[in-house]
Amino acid sequence: WFQQDGRSIFRDLPVYPDSIETIERLARDHRVVIVSSKFDWAIPDTLEWLAEHRVTAREIHFVHDKTAVACDGYLEDAPYHLQALVEKRPDATVCRMVRPWNVPVPGTVDVESWSQFAGLVDSLGEHAPGHRRR
Repeated sequence: WFQQDGRSIFRDLPVYPDSIETIERLARDHRVVIVSSKFDWAIPDTLEWLAEHRVTAREIHFVHDKTAVACDGYLEDAPYHLQALVEKRPDATVCRMVRPWNVPVPGTVDVESWSQFAGLVDSLGEHAPGHRRR
């Protein structure tokens, strides 16, 4: 069920409401980095999906351990990644995108929408040392 006609399930996933527009807006004032833990066979389809939807990002990382990529803030929905990020990146703001498949994780900030996440990122950026808006 992972692949059909040479394409994986990751090639045709729907776009979450407001996600692309929010990422574009964030990219104007922040460095957007995509950190994904996809299986090797899913990487080509994931890259095609990102290109098709013109997702703006300065960097894209495919890693098994998301804590290997240092960021000021993370948006995540997988419980095991959330826990690892809280433990191994204590100086970062770790946001849990609330979804039916995850539960609250101590140390994370719950967000329910892309616009809520963007507001949080903007407010954090304004308080960062040396921050200046473009």
